Amino acid sequence: MRMATYRKLLSETLRIIRPSPETIRAVESASEHFRREIQQILDAIIEGGKVEVEGSIAKGTYLEEEYDIDVFAFFPRDVPRETLEDATLRLGRSWAQSRGADFQISYAEHPYVSVNTSWDG
Repeated sequence: MRMATYRKLLSETLRIIRPSPETIRAVESASEHFRREIQQILDAIIEGGKVEVEGSIAKGTYLEEEYDIDVFAFFPRDVPRETLEDATLRLGRSWAQSRGADFQISYAEHPYVSVNTSWDG
């Protein structure tokens, strides 16, 4: 493949997969809105926890048509594991229920909650 053809193909591919300015604004707005909602619930469950958006959204590496918002809750180091697990499940369930959203509880090394919700903002 000639270099000019390769560059043209690469340029067109990037134009298609990179998020548009509208998508970036919508995703950033939804991410921050969700983060604040979850932080408010976490504050009622445990003192000193912090909620942050992570993953491809935080890094700006998501694609125009394919992204999910990864929100993590961080707990103080002195929180016992059993309390952390209970608080994680309560947090995820509470947020999903507050949005009327479907959710699934899963386990890796620790429990986590996947929530499927929408954003109208």
